[in-house]
Amino acid sequence: MYESLEILQLETSTACNMHCYYCDYHHVPDSAYNYLMPLDLVEKIMVQFKDHKLMRIQPWLAGEPMLETRMPEILKIIKKYSDAEIVFFTNATIYENRHILMLADRVDITVSAATPETYQIIHGQPFLPQAIKTIEWLEQQPNHPPISLRIVVTEKNQHEVEAWQKYWSRFKQYHNIACGLLVSGWQPDVKLDLDGEIQQMTRGQYMPGAPCLFWNLAAVNVFGDLYQCCKAITHIYGNLNQMTFDEVWKKRLANNRNNSTCQTCPVRIIK
Repeated sequence: MYESLEILQLETSTACNMHCYYCDYHHVPDSAYNYLMPLDLVEKIMVQFKDHKLMRIQPWLAGEPMLETRMPEILKIIKKYSDAEIVFFTNATIYENRHILMLADRVDITVSAATPETYQIIHGQPFLPQAIKTIEWLEQQPNHPPISLRIVVTEKNQHEVEAWQKYWSRFKQYHNIACGLLVSGWQPDVKLDLDGEIQQMTRGQYMPGAPCLFWNLAAVNVFGDLYQCCKAITHIYGNLNQMTFDEVWKKRLANNRNNSTCQTCPVRIIK
């Protein structure tokens, strides 16, 4: 399992219109940086992945896919070298760019609240009506990609989980406990039936021997740096502008989660 590579998380842009409470990148208003991965770097990276049988490519990391207006060009490059499933994680609030979502093979939408008041607290913007409008539009499109709804549960929105589940009951649902808050010792009161793909430790537990949920994921930022994973952004093993992917991946495998973030990370697959 640890030697497998199934998912490429490729950060083509860091632009985001939210300041989510639980986000490692954009949680502080006006602190967000805005960089773009050059298209020639996208191609250089994809060339190195052409011999890897990827299951999924996620062209986002810190950024919002609906702000990536180059997405048609980016996907053209990606599909030149891979037939992997293209998955967007989005807040779905930029209605004027809604057609971008139709380019994906699957759309996972994060709406971490059931009311406008809590949405403002969690996401830092009053955009719940826009998200609902975009989701309803997407549902109405012929041959739209499969849609999933996700809530990231924190101590500020756990009281709305049941209402959220009922409101979005027509969709497949993912439920995540905010990883950073678990590490800091938060003990959630909610008990969630976590989806098999997104299972992770709850109630602050930590099982060092349990398999890492993200071990089969390669996370590459806009500069070409390969991270330990999207949860451990300070652990960089090499740059794909300067090293081959195979060289960097061997360094990551050799590390085997021997860093401070992995040692306390609650994100594990529970059997």
